Amino acid sequence: MIAGGLPHRYDLSSMILVKDNHIRLLGGMEKTIKALKKQKREKLVEIEVTDEKEAVQAAEIADIIMFDNMKPEAIRKAVKRLGGKNIIFEASGGINEKTVKRYAKTGVNFVSIGSLTNSAKALDISLEIL
Repeated sequence: MIAGGLPHRYDLSSMILVKDNHIRLLGGMEKTIKALKKQKREKLVEIEVTDEKEAVQAAEIADIIMFDNMKPEAIRKAVKRLGGKNIIFEASGGINEKTVKRYAKTGVNFVSIGSLTNSAKALDISLEIL
């Protein structure tokens, strides 16, 4: 946060997050979208996609589309195609400090860099009272 980053999701209860495993368990993107449409929605829905076709399908119901492990060029193309819709776009998966600028230029609203949290080194701090 000091460097300008911020979380768009504070915990797993903040929104409905539909990941690739959920989509597979439900039998694909079409069935996932049908299931979501049946739900009374009080929270934002974020859907993980791996290609432009899934992004177009997810755009029927998603408030946020997470482009997972997609190349910047593919993300740029999908964002351009869906840009007129009221959807937030996130790039995620394998993005690091060296590649973040390429992803940021695709038109997404958020870029997630997992290594900021999952690879951070712990700082050993002790408190001694004398």
